[in-house]
Parts: sequence; C-alpha cells; structure tokens
Amino acid sequence: MPQSSRLNWRLILALALAGVPFAALTILGLVSASTTRWLVPLLPLAVGVVAGSRCPDRAVAHGFLAAFFAAVVFVELQALFLPWYFENNPQYRSIPIPFGMSARFATAVLGPANAVLAGVVGSAAAWASGRLSRRITPRSETP
Repeated sequence: MPQSSRLNWRLILALALAGVPFAALTILGLVSASTTRWLVPLLPLAVGVVAGSRCPDRAVAHGFLAAFFAAVVFVELQALFLPWYFENNPQYRSIPIPFGMSARFATAVLGPANAVLAGVVGSAAAWASGRLSRRITPRSETP
C-alpha cells in the first residue's frame, strides 16, 4: 500500500479537542480521584484508536500528534483554571511540587513532558487500530 505523505490536520485538531471535556470533568470535580486514575490514560488510547482507524496509512504519526495535543490541551486547561481545580479537588493540593515551583508553573511546564508519553501511548493504539482496520476493510467484489 502506498503511504500518504500528508497528515490530516483537521482530524488531528478535532481529536486534540477531546482534551477539553476531559479537562472540564476534572476541573469541575465531576469525577472522583479514583475515576481520574483510569480516565486520564483513556484519553490517549481513545484518540489513538480513532486516529488509527481513520488514517491507517499514517496511523502512528496521526496517533502521536493527536494524543500529544489532546494531552497538552488537557493539562494546559488545568493549569489555566488551577485555583478552581484545587477548590474542587482538594486531595491534589497536598501533592509535593519539585524544585520549589508554583503549582501553576509546574503544571504548565511538566504537562507537555507527560504529553510526550501520551503521544507514545496514542501512537501505539493508532498503530494497532490501523493494522486492524486494514484487515477488516471489505475487499471490493468484482463481477
């Protein structure tokens, strides 16, 4: 199969916006701390699966970029609304922050580092999804 050299930036942007509802759920405190533990890893997995099934020829690149940007959106929204986040999630207020950084600065700076990990998870999920979607794609029937 020939591999397309172009990326579908509309798809990447649309999937990156998946970070907004995830951030809203955590900022508003609508999910418990135990739910957040499995909800946060679900974001790059879900984004990667969708990216891989929509663009199987460039699944890894789409999965990495979409999951990376979704995680950046997720974390940066939390950093932007950090006082509200702490008000609704007091259990996270007592977590020690390295190097004497402020909570907002640590979230804004360390968040993109975690987004790289999310991108790797998203690319793996996209790769698997892309492989499966190629196998499941129906073959055209010839008369």
